[in-house]
Amino acid sequence: MTIITTINQEQQIIEHVCTGRVTFRDFEQAFDKAMQMEGFHGGMNVLWDLNHAKIEAAPEEIQELVTFVALRRQSRGTGYKLAIVADERIQHMLADIFKALASPLSFEIAIFLEENSARQWLQS
Repeated sequence: MTIITTINQEQQIIEHVCTGRVTFRDFEQAFDKAMQMEGFHGGMNVLWDLNHAKIEAAPEEIQELVTFVALRRQSRGTGYKLAIVADERIQHMLADIFKALASPLSFEIAIFLEENSARQWLQS
């Protein structure tokens, strides 16, 4: 598993690029890591690039991830946009499930097939 997390200061976006086999524990660790990075501030938009990742997740783990994010609302902030880039069918399906389960939370989620569209949406 590899998740490279950076903060794009110019665009004010947290960027996570995932490669290889990724578990939901890996997502949680990257989420927490971003909040500790220099330049992070609550409410920053975020981009998750899953194009080169193989996500290993059971349905209950997706719900656990939503709960994990919800419990960190105070430190993570609210009102931000989360863009997921996933061109493979299974990654896209898992992102759709996450989006549906996270709909009550206080941020917007959109799923894209390519990165440029995701970045445009985050900047709009």
